[in-house]
Amino acid sequence: RATYIAAPDLERRLQAAVAGWAKHSNGSIEAKTFGIEPSIAGLAPGRWLLRALPLDCLRDAESIEIEPATIDEAWASLFSAAAAGGAYGGGLGGAYGRPAAWASLAALVDAPEDAPVTAIEAVARRCAFMRFHPSNAWFHDVAWDLGILAVRTSGESVAVLAASDTD
Repeated sequence: RATYIAAPDLERRLQAAVAGWAKHSNGSIEAKTFGIEPSIAGLAPGRWLLRALPLDCLRDAESIEIEPATIDEAWASLFSAAAAGGAYGGGLGGAYGRPAAWASLAALVDAPEDAPVTAIEAVARRCAFMRFHPSNAWFHDVAWDLGILAVRTSGESVAVLAASDTD
């Protein structure tokens, strides 16, 4: 069972890497955390988990492409989103994109906001990640879309960051 955990500050932190997308276009961003019961620690995340989450970005999805991701791949996706921006700008560049990517990663894995990068990485290495892309109207395929799910260390919560640009 998945239960949405309303946490505006955490959702703001989750969105750090893609915040510019919404400022420079009609971008869509969904950043949510869910409590999971019973724990899914040790299980590889898959479509079954995504389908159990009440996410707007998955509504009416005919199919969902998924791939497991390492921490390095998840961070690279976040960094690219932050540094380069979406289809219509909003990129922060490398120097400013890096902290935004770390902020999003910290929120995904439930690391403290003020944690040093080494501590965020240590927590993240104990989490499971997957990237996803549903086939539906929410994802627009204008530049590139972002869908990342993190199963946190205990397996009792997951965090999701999804973003897409529109024209």
